[in-house]
Amino acid sequence: MRVLNIVLLLLMVLFALVQLNDPDGIVWLIIYAVPAVWAAIAAFSHNLLKTTFVST
Repeated sequence: MRVLNIVLLLLMVLFALVQLNDPDGIVWLIIYAVPAVWAAIAAFSHNLLKTTFVST
């Protein structure tokens, strides 16, 4: 799952960079940056996504 999130992160960053030459590139940059940040959080911060409750 971590590899998939890293691939998604790289793709979204690439897509955002390609959109910068458009007249409304900043809007598209933000649109692609949101899932890139989500993928980065999912890939690199495991403790943030785990719950603190342990069922017994």
